[in-house]
Amino acid sequence: MPYRRFVGTAALTVLVVLSWAPDAGAAPCTADTAPAPVAGVLALDTMNSDDVAVPSFKHKTEPTDVSFVLTVTGCTLPAQHDVGAEVRGGGSTAVKFTAPKRRGGGSLTLDGTVDPKKFDPGEHKPRVRVSSPSGQVKLQSFTLTLQRKEPPPWPVVITFLVAIGAVGYAYLVARTAAVEAYDKKRAEQDNQTPATTGLSDLLLLTKMRETRKANKPKPDREKVKKVKHGSLRMWVFVGVGATIGAGSAFAASYLSATTWDLPGIVDPGTLAGAVATAAVGGATGPMAKAVMAADLPKQEDTR
Repeated sequence: MPYRRFVGTAALTVLVVLSWAPDAGAAPCTADTAPAPVAGVLALDTMNSDDVAVPSFKHKTEPTDVSFVLTVTGCTLPAQHDVGAEVRGGGSTAVKFTAPKRRGGGSLTLDGTVDPKKFDPGEHKPRVRVSSPSGQVKLQSFTLTLQRKEPPPWPVVITFLVAIGAVGYAYLVARTAAVEAYDKKRAEQDNQTPATTGLSDLLLLTKMRETRKANKPKPDREKVKKVKHGSLRMWVFVGVGATIGAGSAFAASYLSATTWDLPGIVDPGTLAGAVATAAVGGATGPMAKAVMAADLPKQEDTR
């Protein structure tokens, strides 16, 4: 059994080595001006190359290195070759490659860098073309995917302004609810009817109502002001709720996104809508309403 396992492993090793070796006895790749030109065929080795979809830079601005391996089949690439790479299309100025390096005549290594500062926010797909001016290899190309987003300052400004507006709207909603509750409580107390046992009590009740209506005092301005504008406790809950909501919307709509484009209307609009909705929801949540209701005047204060 050990002997069979050793033989199987050795055969597998030989098979792998042969599969990666250049074409046995292949002629050297020659220029197209040669009497019998032989041009190599390039192919991107995806197993040993970086992903052509470069990971999103998001809001980072540091360049990143990329490396690609291209196999050469049909001939053996000579040490003196003129294979080069060029990049075309949107975002091409951000990609720079060094001269391809020969790896034993059967493959080439293409090393380069991508600078996110040199392409606009959003997604770009430049085309990498690898070729030989003399015709030693045939043209091969592949597409890179580059992504980044607008730096944080503008999204933060948009989030802050929208959150302030949302808190202002939430304040109007809470103030309206408090004033309505205040008026409802006063109306209920004014319409309270004591129990009556006879005609004399009914006449007395009627007279009391007329007197109360004629001499009805105006509400205490300080207490009304407290109802309309809320207490510090209420504002703390409103502020915390709005901040948590706006922060969560900012994280979901900007921080976790792979691209975010300020000149476009979709990304800023999505961020503003998410922040406004979350901030208003946090500011007018059940806790804020409960605190506002607790700030209503007591029964004796509304008489």
